[in-house]
Amino acid sequence: LCLTDDGMKDYGHCGISLGDGKVIHAWDQVRVDWYLEVEALSFAGESPKYLGWVSIERVLAQQP
Repeated sequence: LCLTDDGMKDYGHCGISLGDGKVIHAWDQVRVDWYLEVEALSFAGESPKYLGWVSIERVLAQQP
């Protein structure tokens, strides 16, 4: 997963890595972008900030 929000409990906008720097996500529609291009998107005054990658196992291990 590509995390784009601060904090470990609220992941905010996230996408799934497809490899070669590409990520699939749904901003205004389902789309495939280069992972750093996601920061250039904006909607209702918000824009995501790239934080890094985390494995799905780590996400699923988080307690609500």
